[in-house]
Amino acid sequence: ALAKDAGVTVVQAAFMTGIVWALPSMVVLVGAIVSGVALPAAMFAVTLSAIRLMPMVMALVPEMRARKSRQWVLYLLSHFVAV
Repeated sequence: ALAKDAGVTVVQAAFMTGIVWALPSMVVLVGAIVSGVALPAAMFAVTLSAIRLMPMVMALVPEMRARKSRQWVLYLLSHFVAV
């Protein structure tokens, strides 16, 4: 509803959901679109709203690491921990 009120199409909203994931970041991004903020400023705002998840990921990744863990598996798992 927020994206629709902002004039974002369904395809654009689905794309943003696929790349942003976190709802607070999505609200920041749609708010930036509505207010007409420049793209670098919108990217910076979304980054600041998502950076809060990094300490949690950094604390849990060593717990998930095993002897034969592949790097890409850890990246994938850390992404879903943050989500």
